[in-house]
Amino acid sequence: MAGPLPTELFKLPVDTTKPCEEFQYAAKVASGPFGDESILTPGRYFTAINIHNPSTCKTVTFRWKLAVAKQLPVSSPSQDLAGLSVGGEISRFQRVTLRPDQAVEIDNPNILEFFKITGGTTGNVKGFVVIESPCELDVVAVYSASSTQTAAQANTALAFHTERVPARKIHSCHDDLILDLSTGKAPWWIVFGIGAPRLANVIEPPDVWAPLPGTKWISFRTSFPAQPPVPPNETVYQTCFSLCSGFEISGPLQLTVLADGGAIEFGVNDSPRVPVAATFSGPGTNVTIPPTQLKPGKNCISFWVKDGTIGPPPQSGGPTGLDVRAIFTIPRGSCSGCACCGSDSLEPPPPSRPVGTPSEA
Repeated sequence: MAGPLPTELFKLPVDTTKPCEEFQYAAKVASGPFGDESILTPGRYFTAINIHNPSTCKTVTFRWKLAVAKQLPVSSPSQDLAGLSVGGEISRFQRVTLRPDQAVEIDNPNILEFFKITGGTTGNVKGFVVIESPCELDVVAVYSASSTQTAAQANTALAFHTERVPARKIHSCHDDLILDLSTGKAPWWIVFGIGAPRLANVIEPPDVWAPLPGTKWISFRTSFPAQPPVPPNETVYQTCFSLCSGFEISGPLQLTVLADGGAIEFGVNDSPRVPVAATFSGPGTNVTIPPTQLKPGKNCISFWVKDGTIGPPPQSGGPTGLDVRAIFTIPRGSCSGCACCGSDSLEPPPPSRPVGTPSEA
């Protein structure tokens, strides 16, 4: 019989073979109490997903995650939602190992715990449990519901349904992604500021401050300092990359930054912007990217560099620029070769400032 998913996973030998194709199962989830504000009938809903390894000899390690379904904004059919962030959060994968003929169950407590990790604050969640495995599995979802919304009263089931979850073949994300996003190496765009959108200018030595090892300064200018002052301005520099949906990362990524400007801020995707105490010389300032800020598909790193005033009006806007050293390895993050899972367009972004929330009003 299926046992509950343990907090400590089985310590069994793991097959580290990385096939080019895997089996994927997407089981619908509706878990927790829902009131009158929900499209579901008010009551308490339960989801349990049973997973069985049908192999007679092979031990299998599968991975599962939670993809939260967020309600689509109510809008006119004429409103184009393409390119907007309307989807829900996605948890990291958790690995589970099953011996031949073993079974395990992912149920409400597991699902709601993953929901909290993604930032969920309500006691209910709708979406999908997504399972990926190198070998075919038996996956059956079990749904039940009661008419009451509290756990103490949810003792009478009004509905019970089971459903076998079909498998699909997907390209496996098994190659590590080695990224060098350093300025002077990767394409950095000016997405807000003078002349945006366009590629940032790479400033060649010696017409610049000393760069970090293996990098070059970038700016909206073409040289330092042989250009006239410009009005005070803000320049947003951005570079983007694509991650395969199966990427695995356990710790923060670190960048080293030099910058010249009146104020510098940093952000990833649509996360809140944070101030960076960067200078234009020395060993640089370290900034980190928490793993939770990285998403499957397109990811963008942005720096906001505000120009400082260098004299009374109209004398303002001295040289400003950015120098970043960023070299990462992201396990199973590559979207190339037989692991190709498709990639978002990395074409120039639209001429508007990124969505990141300012650190101050």
